[in-house]
Amino acid sequence: MKNWSFKKWNTVLGWVIFVIALITYFSTMEHYLSFWDCGEYISSAVKLEVTHAPGAALFQIVGAMASIFALGNEQNYAVVINAMSSLFSALTILFLFWTITHFVRRLLNKDFDEITKHQEISILFAGAV
Repeated sequence: MKNWSFKKWNTVLGWVIFVIALITYFSTMEHYLSFWDCGEYISSAVKLEVTHAPGAALFQIVGAMASIFALGNEQNYAVVINAMSSLFSALTILFLFWTITHFVRRLLNKDFDEITKHQEISILFAGAV
């Protein structure tokens, strides 16, 4: 384990944080249509209808592709699209972690080989926080 480089720790810790976020989002996911915008986005994604912008178009297209996994059962649309939203939210957390560790490393003006153990731990901790 001592031979693990910063790149390996960055990748593994990023995926661990992704799994933690995914489990958290999936465990708190709504299984039915919610009040306000959630229900509007789910119903508009299933039928590719027009809702308010911004970002709604991408959500609707990806939601329409995800609604295929409901297999035509209208009761499963909310679960499938909310699960899709949870998955992409967890991926956002993963990329945010990698972005933070990248910028903190660049802030120190260090290459991967020049990072000390203390700096490595500090950078990974900053990304995890």
